[in-house]
Amino acid sequence: MSSDGRLPRRRIACVAACLAIVSWVSPEFAHAEDETILRNELGLTPKGRSTLDALIREAETARNEGRYVRAREIADSILRIDPDSPFGHGTLGIVLHRAEGSLPRALYHLTRSLEQFEVRYGPARYSQYHIWHLTILQETAQLNGAIGRNEEKLKLLDQLEQQGDRPIAADRGWPLMRLRRYDEARSSVEQALGTPGYGYFGQRITAYNAICAIEGELQHREETYLACLRSAQLDRAEGDGDPVAYTNAAIGALAMLKVDEAERLILEGTEHFSTGTVSNPWLDLMILYIGQGRMPEALDAMRRMFEWRNSQPPYMEEQNRAQSEMASAMFLLVAGHPFEAARISRRALDRPDRTGYTSSDSEQMESAAALVYTVSCRTAAQLRREEASSSPFLESIWLNYDAFRLELRAWAAARRAAALLAGDRILVSTVRPYLPGGSEISEWIQLELPRLLGPGVVAAAVEKARSLESLERADGYFLAFDAEVAWQRGDAAKTLDRVDAALAALPRPEVQITAHLSAIGARAAWMLGNKERAYALLSQALQIDPGVLRRLDIELPVRFRAGESAVARRTLELLQNSPRLIEGGAFIVETLSEGENATACLLGPQGEVYGCGYVTPRPEEDTEALARRLAQEFHQAAFAPRIDLTQADIQSLDGSPTAAGGRNRERMRIILDGLVGSDPRSSDPHR
Repeated sequence: MSSDGRLPRRRIACVAACLAIVSWVSPEFAHAEDETILRNELGLTPKGRSTLDALIREAETARNEGRYVRAREIADSILRIDPDSPFGHGTLGIVLHRAEGSLPRALYHLTRSLEQFEVRYGPARYSQYHIWHLTILQETAQLNGAIGRNEEKLKLLDQLEQQGDRPIAADRGWPLMRLRRYDEARSSVEQALGTPGYGYFGQRITAYNAICAIEGELQHREETYLACLRSAQLDRAEGDGDPVAYTNAAIGALAMLKVDEAERLILEGTEHFSTGTVSNPWLDLMILYIGQGRMPEALDAMRRMFEWRNSQPPYMEEQNRAQSEMASAMFLLVAGHPFEAARISRRALDRPDRTGYTSSDSEQMESAAALVYTVSCRTAAQLRREEASSSPFLESIWLNYDAFRLELRAWAAARRAAALLAGDRILVSTVRPYLPGGSEISEWIQLELPRLLGPGVVAAAVEKARSLESLERADGYFLAFDAEVAWQRGDAAKTLDRVDAALAALPRPEVQITAHLSAIGARAAWMLGNKERAYALLSQALQIDPGVLRRLDIELPVRFRAGESAVARRTLELLQNSPRLIEGGAFIVETLSEGENATACLLGPQGEVYGCGYVTPRPEEDTEALARRLAQEFHQAAFAPRIDLTQADIQSLDGSPTAAGGRNRERMRIILDGLVGSDPRSSDPHR
């Protein structure tokens, strides 16, 4: 005996080797006696052996019932008695995986458990602990897949099928697909579906989902749509409601530009919550709504997205946290909160999701986060310059310096995005609309690529994408890239021509792309002297998403008009310095001060109101301070989205330019405080 009262491990190994020999000679005798012999060698009294047996049974019960705190306590007790117990390590590994989400530690204990099962019980298929062994094998295979160890998962699946009672060929499809062994993956799945009597529903739905993913990775649009739709139809007919089937089918529908059908499928998926799935239909719905400019619905979907995610077990945290944060950052960017968007997207960039449960590669996810972070920082810099234009001299110096810092961060993130998108396949796939294999980012943000990567690089990618594309309606998206490339090259005439062609060809739901094209088209028309066309396009951009002018750093041509009060005149002087405004157009900036209220409004050529900032004097506030505050409110109201409360039950945000705007913005601030976990007024998106 050692000094601590436990048998040295060398002696245990010798005993285990003897048991293995006995097992080979007489398996039945070995399985009946091996545990008793081992426990005797551990020096356990009959009472101790009885205690260990009871603990193992209780651990199994607690594990099966999902009482993970109790299961961990029992695992610790087992390991104190028997430090190499496969039951103790196995139970602890399951708890660390499912309840704590500590995947590397869970993998260590599960692997140790499998090793000890082999040492103690040998390779025999059946024993009194056969179910235990199968459970640990299945858990370890799942965990290896979750962290991207697909070769190891395949080996474990082979062991599981050899020792189990049912075929699991369909499960091989996913890791083979992730390894890009597409022919083997398809063969395995088709073999599973073609096996007589292969009627286990879980395996059939797995097989159809695998075929869906394989066709997507091979970039076969119609085949992806049909395979994914078949999975949803099977679940609808026979399943308990698997959201993955519906979100995958929605991806297939989007690949065919069937936007309305995609929305219906995602909504159907929201009705089927499932524990332990990476799919979050509310996230997909929010991204869809943002692209369509439906911001109230997007806000409601964002709230539900977090409710769904928070209901998932801890081990899903590393699978979709960054994706959820990136989607939230896109919402906040369009909603006029670029600092919060920068902080959240940087967090997603620094802590990317694992991709074991999706068909995406890490480069696709990280490049998307880098793009969102780049645009967020650049937009935040524009907001700082707007603030500087109406701030005291010393404060404006600091604000302009902060804008410069943000632009440097945007540049650095753009370089990172360029490195991640350097592969020909991923960039070409990105510019092809709604096609798997590209950056996991919305199509409207992809129009930033010519500015970030260079117009020549993107133009070459678009040309190659055109040669590969078979979907006729995809040309509107390529024309949109052509317009942005021409704009970055300084060709105003070609920009306006491509903008008009793209707007005519794009599907109507692509509202955010329309806003982007309208903004650059308006600027191009202005440079060409076509002011009427410029006004029409600017009006369209302001109606859809007024924040697009800030994101693209485009000036709005206006006439300034002030009331008689000192506050109105001083506010107008401050607004004349705004980087968002340039004098000499048909739009009107009007400042007034009546009674206790002072207002600054942006009006259209026909007198339509696009946004108004309102302020009320504070105690002992002088004219200068009031005017500066009104100028700030004007920028927030004129270049932030307006939300119609009749579209959804919005409890926390209304960006419409009304007297209630301040109260609604404060409700939005409360949401942001909880989302970013710090003071969103800070200019530093890293803090």
